[in-house]
Amino acid sequence: MLILFLIILLSSFSLGLAVYLRNPRRKINKVFFAFVLAVTVWLLSNYLQNEPIGLPLASLFLRIDFAVASLAAYFFLLFCLNFQRVHLLSSRLRELLALSPALALAILSFSDLIVTRIKFLNNTINFDLGGLYPLYTIYLFICVGIGCIDLIIKWRSSQGIERMQIFYLLLGFSLFGSIALPTNLFFQSLIAVKLFRIINYSFFFVITFTTHSILRYRLMDIRVVIRESTIYLLCSLAVLSFGLLLWFPLTRYLFLPPLVSLSLVLLGGAAVFRWIQTPTRKMAQKYFFAGLRQTEETVRFLSKKLTTLIDENKLVPVVLKTIINSFRLDKAGIILRKGTSNFYESKKLIGFRAKKLSLKASNFLIGHLNKIKSAEIKEELTLKIKDSSSKEETSRLIQLEKEMSKIEAEVCLALLSKGELGGILILGRKISGRPYSKQDLELLQTLANQAAIALDNARLYQEVKNWSKELGRKVKEKTEELKQSQTQLFQSEKLAGIGQLAAGIAHEIRNPLGIIATSLYYLNDVLPEKREDVERHLKIMGAEINRCESIINNLLEFSRKSTQEFELIDVNQLLNITLSLVEKDLFVKDIKLIKKFRHSPTIKANMDEMKQIFLNLILNATQAMPRGGRLEIATSITKNERARIKVVDSGTGISEKHLSQIFDPFFTTKAPGEGTGLGLTLVHNIIERWGGTIQVESQGVKGTTFTIEFPIPKEEP
Repeated sequence: MLILFLIILLSSFSLGLAVYLRNPRRKINKVFFAFVLAVTVWLLSNYLQNEPIGLPLASLFLRIDFAVASLAAYFFLLFCLNFQRVHLLSSRLRELLALSPALALAILSFSDLIVTRIKFLNNTINFDLGGLYPLYTIYLFICVGIGCIDLIIKWRSSQGIERMQIFYLLLGFSLFGSIALPTNLFFQSLIAVKLFRIINYSFFFVITFTTHSILRYRLMDIRVVIRESTIYLLCSLAVLSFGLLLWFPLTRYLFLPPLVSLSLVLLGGAAVFRWIQTPTRKMAQKYFFAGLRQTEETVRFLSKKLTTLIDENKLVPVVLKTIINSFRLDKAGIILRKGTSNFYESKKLIGFRAKKLSLKASNFLIGHLNKIKSAEIKEELTLKIKDSSSKEETSRLIQLEKEMSKIEAEVCLALLSKGELGGILILGRKISGRPYSKQDLELLQTLANQAAIALDNARLYQEVKNWSKELGRKVKEKTEELKQSQTQLFQSEKLAGIGQLAAGIAHEIRNPLGIIATSLYYLNDVLPEKREDVERHLKIMGAEINRCESIINNLLEFSRKSTQEFELIDVNQLLNITLSLVEKDLFVKDIKLIKKFRHSPTIKANMDEMKQIFLNLILNATQAMPRGGRLEIATSITKNERARIKVVDSGTGISEKHLSQIFDPFFTTKAPGEGTGLGLTLVHNIIERWGGTIQVESQGVKGTTFTIEFPIPKEEP
C-alpha cells in the first residue's frame, strides 16, 4: 500500500510540475500547480494521520489535512474560473477576496472550531465535529460547485478543442468529487482506512485528465477511451469468471498444489482473453459504438477504393465527399500543385465561399506544411499562441493562423509527392462542434497519404495517356516519313545498281552506234556506185539501231517507278529484263550465265520492289566473282505451290560466322565505300512483307546460294 501511495503521490506532483514548467509565466499553469501542490500535501497528511506515529503528530496531520483542503478548494475554483475564458474573477482584488475565506478556514482548522477531541480508536484517527464544521463543508461545496458550473457554461458555449478540454476536466473532477469529497466530509470515520485511502487516490484521475487537457493539443476521443476500457473490462470479467470456475475443480477434486493450480488458471485465462477479445470488440462496436465503427470502416473502404481510381477528375470528388460524410464536416477541398510550376490551385472545393483558391509556392503556409510534412490544426495554433514564450514564435504562429483563415481551413493535411508537397487537403469544422481527436487525425493522415499516392498514380496515368497519344501521332508521322525514305532508298539502291552498269551500257550503246557511223561513212563513198552494198549496209544499220532501242527500253523499264501498290508479275520475264542489263558486265568479268527457267511462275507484289530484289542479288553475285565464275539463275514451282527463285554463284562465299549477320542493317564485308550494308536488309524485309522467305547457303570458297520463295496467288473464279 505504501508503494502505491508513493507512486500516486510522486506521479501527481510530477504531472503538476510538468504543466507549470511548460509555461511558467502563464497564469493557468501556476494556478494548476498550486492546486496540485495543495492536494499533494493533503494526500500526504491524510496518509500519515492514520499511521502509528503517536497522537500529537497524528492530530497535527489531521489539522493540516483540513487546512490544506480549504486552500485546495480555492485553487480549484480559481483554476476553473480562469480556464480558457475569465468570467467572475476578472481582477486581482476579487481573487484576493475569494482567497480570504480559504485562509480563514485554514487557520481555524488548527483550533477546535473545525475538528475537536481528536483520538485514536481501533488504530484509526477519530474526531468530533467543531462548531464551524458545517460552514467549512458549505465553503468546500460552494467552491467545487461554482467551479464545475462555470466549466459547464463554458463547455456549452465552446467548440472544438476547447470543448473537449473542458469535457476532460469535468470528467476528472466528477470522478473525484462524487467519490472522495463526500467520503472525506461525512464518512471518514465509518470506512476502513485501506478503503478510505484508495478512495482518496481517485484524485489521480483529476491530475491525469487535467494534465492531458492542458499539455496535449490533440486530445484522445473519449469515446475511444470508453470503448477500449469497456472491451478490456468485459474481457477481464470473463477471464475472472473462468478462473474462479477453473480453480474450484482443480483444488477440490484434482488435489493439485496451489502453485500448479494458479499456473493453469493463468494460462487458461490468457487463452480465454485472447479468444474472446475479438468477438467482444465486434460486439461493443456494433451495439455501443456504431458511430466510431462506421467512420473507421468508411475510411478503410475509401483507402481500398483509392487503389482502383486512376482518373484524377473522379478520384478527388470521391475523396472529399467520403471525408465530409464520414466526419460530418461543413467543407472540404483539395489544392494541388500545377505541374512543375510554383503555383498551387484548387482542384475541387465543397462548402467554401471562394470558388477557387490559388497559393504561391512561397506562401508561408505552403512552406510550413512542406517543412512539417503532416497536419496543421488552426485551433491548436490558437492554444500554441497562448502557450508561446517567444515573440518570434508567437509572430510565426499568428501568421500561420491568418493564412489558414484566408483559405477557410480548420485543418490542413500535407499531400506528399516524392517527399515534396504536392498538394493540401483542406478541411473545415465538424458540424457537431467537436474537435478533431487524435484518432480522427491519425485516420485522416493515413487517408491523406494514400490519396497522395493515388493522385500521383492518376497524374502519371494521365501523363502516360497524353504521351501515348503524342507518341502515336509521332509514330504515324515517322512511319509516313519512313515510307517516303524507304521509297527514296529503293530508288537510290536501284540507281546505285544502275550506276554500276552505266559503263557497260554505254559501251553497248557505243558499239552499235559506232558501226552505224562507219556504215554511214562508207555509204558516202559507195552510194553513187553500188546500190546493192547500200541496201546491205542499211539493213545492218537498222538491226543495230533496233538493238540500241532494246537496250534503252530495258533500262528505262527497269528504272521506271511503279504507280501500283501491287500487281501480277511474271518472274521469268522480270529476270530476263534484269539480266539483259548485266549481260555486258558478266561478259567483261568472264562470268558464265546459266538460266534454268523451267516454269513461268506469277506472283503478286510490288514491281519496283521485285526489281530491287533481283538486281541486288545478281549484283552481289557478280561482285563475289571478280575473277570470273559461274552464275546460275533458276526458277521453279514447289510442291506446295510456291514460286522459287535460286541465285547461285561460284564466288568467294560467306564465312560461317557471318551467315547469321548478313541481313542485319549496315552489315557488310565489302571494303569501305563499296557498300552500304542495306541491300540485303531491304531484300529480306521486302520478301517477308510479301509473304515470302529467303534462305542463304554458303560453304566458304565454294560459292553462295540464295533461295527465294513467294506464294503464288490463286486464280479467281
